[in-house]
Amino acid sequence: KPAYNGNAYARSSVLNSAGRLNGPLLIQHGTADDNVHMANTVQLLQQFILARETRVQFYPYPRKTHSIRGLPQQRSVYAHMLEFWKSVFFGRPAVRG
Repeated sequence: KPAYNGNAYARSSVLNSAGRLNGPLLIQHGTADDNVHMANTVQLLQQFILARETRVQFYPYPRKTHSIRGLPQQRSVYAHMLEFWKSVFFGRPAVRG
């Protein structure tokens, strides 16, 4: 718990590293996720904004949990992943079909 070892929590918090991002980042998040709470993702996004980081792509999925189920949503998730990886590895967007 942070109350017992606040320094260790501060050192390991990803919030303190937002300004040191080494490359593009894709975040896809179900707003009903109870494993990674949306409030925590919003905190991280705010740190990216404050760090003037522009390489973050964020896609929220309303009323979806950690697994982002549902065919339309899963198609969207995988389409975003494909575009992201094509951009990262080949420097160009994926071909749409």
